Amino acid sequence: MIEVSDRNPSPPVVTDAGPDAESGRGLMLVQALSKEWSYYFPPSGGKTIYAVISADELASTPGRTTQEERP
Repeated sequence: MIEVSDRNPSPPVVTDAGPDAESGRGLMLVQALSKEWSYYFPPSGGKTIYAVISADELASTPGRTTQEERP
């Protein structure tokens, strides 16, 4: 599990970044690489986004190789 917190109280939004965009792909990558992800609002304020990443899922992603498969 990976958690990232910030002080912004707005919920995270997955955007469709254009090919020339220099930002806006973070949650798209989190969504693509994680088993699940969500967020919550801690009592101290802001928000915390978390993602659960499974090594099995990463190994079965097309185009990815595991440590054992590398030359």
